[in-house]
Amino acid sequence: MITLKELSEKCGVSIATISNVINGKENVSEKTKKRVFDAVRETGYQPNFMASGLRSTKTKRIAVIAEEISAFSSPAIVEGIMSACEYAGYKPFLQNLRMYARNIFDNGEKFKEVVQDGIRLALAIKVDGIVFVAAHSRKVDVFPENLEVPGVVCYAHSASEKYPSVLFNDEKAASELVRHILSKGYKNIGMIMGERNSVHTERRIAGVRTALKEAGIELGDDRILFGLWRRETGFELAPEMIAKGVDAIFCGNDNIAAGVCDYLRDQRKVPGKDIGVCGFDGQEFASYMYPKLTTTKLPLLQIGGKAGELIIAQIKGESFDKKEYSVDCTFVEGKTI
Repeated sequence: MITLKELSEKCGVSIATISNVINGKENVSEKTKKRVFDAVRETGYQPNFMASGLRSTKTKRIAVIAEEISAFSSPAIVEGIMSACEYAGYKPFLQNLRMYARNIFDNGEKFKEVVQDGIRLALAIKVDGIVFVAAHSRKVDVFPENLEVPGVVCYAHSASEKYPSVLFNDEKAASELVRHILSKGYKNIGMIMGERNSVHTERRIAGVRTALKEAGIELGDDRILFGLWRRETGFELAPEMIAKGVDAIFCGNDNIAAGVCDYLRDQRKVPGKDIGVCGFDGQEFASYMYPKLTTTKLPLLQIGGKAGELIIAQIKGESFDKKEYSVDCTFVEGKTI
């Protein structure tokens, strides 16, 4: 087995630099990090953070590996995981993979390489389990089939039957929101969404269509516009949607809804009076909008809490009873519908 000194000589950097890279310190260049992790993979080096006599015992440590801690959903999910862990007497260890900063948005080879480096570090400090927190919902293949500790995936679908997922039901939440819109007398509804190929987009559209169909209303493809999950999208696409004669706009998230409201105010129109607007996600800023935005709040803290409970149960030898666990969203009544 290669030693730390031999690894530093192979990489041409100091032992301190090797330690900083392995411990996730930010004061190291991406070029140096890559050189070190390439050498770690090539040599199979394992840091000895624990005394050898403790290797066969439980450490009561749980690794939380976040794709991107700056994603709006991640902080609350991580807080939920940490709260559940600490309540049960486990010590959470957080890694931020910084996928947005690295410009890694898919599940390709670079993604797998970065994730495996994170898992390797977690195993090196002898954690009892690993929770992976995705930055956006999709199917992810993050844990190897021979992982020696339990694993749970948050906010995304696990590609492996061996590792359960905890997430929320976009479709159900969208249907409930549309039923509320219909109860207020709106009948001609259009949608402004984010990226067309997003899982969130597909499921929220499905939920809207389900609720409208129940009311005998068809949602034509021409009443759905696509853009980005940004405020600018709502502002830019609002005039096109309004020109279609809609009386309410279902927005894919709160950012888009805020942009639609910006446009309405520019046109001296009042959201909720001249045209109905709703968002999705329940971000904090939505409660400060005027009029207050009608939306649905994602159960991010609860998703994290459930994931924490699930990983601890597995560590204790309990088996999970289903592949995916879904936590319900909460309707937030505002003044824009």
